[in-house]
Amino acid sequence: MNAYDTVNPGDGFERWHHATCRNYSHTEAQSLSEPGFSASVAVHRFGRLAISRNSSLVPGAGQWRVTRGPSDIRRDHRDDFFLWIGRGGTVALEQQGRAVTLQAGDLMLMDQARPFTLTFGQTSAYTIVIVSRELMQSHLAGAQDMVSRCIDGRSPLARLGASLAEECMALSASADPAWPHERIDTAALDIWSSAIGSALARPEPRAERRGQRLAQVKAFLSSRLDDADLDVASIARETYMSDRTLLRLFAAEGTTPMRWLWAERLRASRQALEHGRFLRVTDAAVAFGFKDLSHYSRVFKAAYGQSPQQVLKSRAP
Repeated sequence: MNAYDTVNPGDGFERWHHATCRNYSHTEAQSLSEPGFSASVAVHRFGRLAISRNSSLVPGAGQWRVTRGPSDIRRDHRDDFFLWIGRGGTVALEQQGRAVTLQAGDLMLMDQARPFTLTFGQTSAYTIVIVSRELMQSHLAGAQDMVSRCIDGRSPLARLGASLAEECMALSASADPAWPHERIDTAALDIWSSAIGSALARPEPRAERRGQRLAQVKAFLSSRLDDADLDVASIARETYMSDRTLLRLFAAEGTTPMRWLWAERLRASRQALEHGRFLRVTDAAVAFGFKDLSHYSRVFKAAYGQSPQQVLKSRAP
């Protein structure tokens, strides 16, 4: 398991960002320059686990984000699971097409091997239990399907999990050699896994699951309309599925991934031209992933009954 850094109140945002990247994984954080930023990070080993007690305060900022995208995952292969326990304020997680907000007492699971976005409120306080992928999957089958769901802090299971995290944090901080952390960590993980599994391991209807995966792929494609090199293989790789699964998802809607992507590129480029975002058709074509200008003009006219040049001229004073 990694070496861990600490952050004390008054250390500043850059120190916090460096420490959290080292402690957890490579991420991109929204830069904060507001005076008064305060954060704390204290991490202790607990047998094969690590427990981190964190908090942050951003006066006047409202909220700020930390993201981990496919490129970050390629650079940094850490794939631990994080069990989050809310202690105050809010932290929102978006992962696997789901969004959940952690509040005081709530529990949620996050997977470092998949892209995510974290949105921290003006104040946030939470404990994270860091569990290796192998260890988590040996205790909780299907853990990867339970991410970005919340166990309500008012439920007995959440209260048990939160109380256990506090006690384990206290034990890990004490470093008392009389405590057999290597044995207690297994017992604690059994309890957390049972709580998560009991609360969240409900089968989702196949159609709902398929719709969620399709929505995830569409969101990915919408964020990469400018990438002219996308093809079925690269889309499947970036969205963690096989080529066959990807094709079947779009086939259910009577289309293909590339046909859907081209339609979105055309729609977005037309909207950009109509709103005067570009002065030249060539710039619009390149911005939305079209390499061949003549081909772009042909398919544009076939789709909308007028060429991109005509749309652009209609904007002229």
